[in-house]
Amino acid sequence: MKKFFAALLSILSLAAFSEDSVICTLDGRSFKVESLAALPDSSLEYTLPGSKVRTKIAHGQYLYARIPKPAEIEKADAFLKNGSFAQAAASYKLAYDKYKLLGWDLYCIGHESEALAGLGEKQAALKKLEPMKNFELHDRTREPHLNYVQRLRASLCVELGKYKEAEPVLNSMAAGTDASNAAFAFIRKGDILRRNGKLREASQMYLQASLLFPDVPERPEALAHLYTVLKTLKDSNAEKFAGILRSEYPENPWTKRIEKK
Repeated sequence: MKKFFAALLSILSLAAFSEDSVICTLDGRSFKVESLAALPDSSLEYTLPGSKVRTKIAHGQYLYARIPKPAEIEKADAFLKNGSFAQAAASYKLAYDKYKLLGWDLYCIGHESEALAGLGEKQAALKKLEPMKNFELHDRTREPHLNYVQRLRASLCVELGKYKEAEPVLNSMAAGTDASNAAFAFIRKGDILRRNGKLREASQMYLQASLLFPDVPERPEALAHLYTVLKTLKDSNAEKFAGILRSEYPENPWTKRIEKK
């Protein structure tokens, strides 16, 4: 699970988000603003570039809004990275209340959930993600945030043995157009089969992930799991896939992991 969390953080750190503060109205018209804040009644208050006039837009009159990552969230990220999970969870919770209408709702809930899982509170971590179960995304720049939440939810379900809850999320990812998400889904499906003692079926899932999606960052994990399962099955092909992992990803953590076995 720790390796999975590290991978998720890496994905989010590589994602490029707009640094502009933006409001999008119900008619789909978006415009940049100089300053932007959410008010207690869920309305927004903003100023336009070059103006000091504060204008309000009522809740229900805008589709979405976003601002650059606030300092409070950066601080919470630092707590999480350093393993200060209790401080991270508390910081993300406070940040969610303040920035949930400004493009940071998925991010804060997802990372608070991750921090709770880091504390060993996996049931609470999964429960934290429930409000995002049928989340309707309007701001496409936040797709990496939604992917992060979906992956985290699926992985927690697998960790907790709640396989039926994981299936709809994984099926949706596997059928989608994002190759990285599809590979992730095949790997987690393999994990479920493996946990149920169906090693041959699990190997087929890992094989599909490694062959169908050769350019995704999840491929080393798929190859490592495939090697491990085939080795357990005493399948002579195990070393073949270990060789691919060693030759194509010599410095990858998954490669180093199989070398320790």
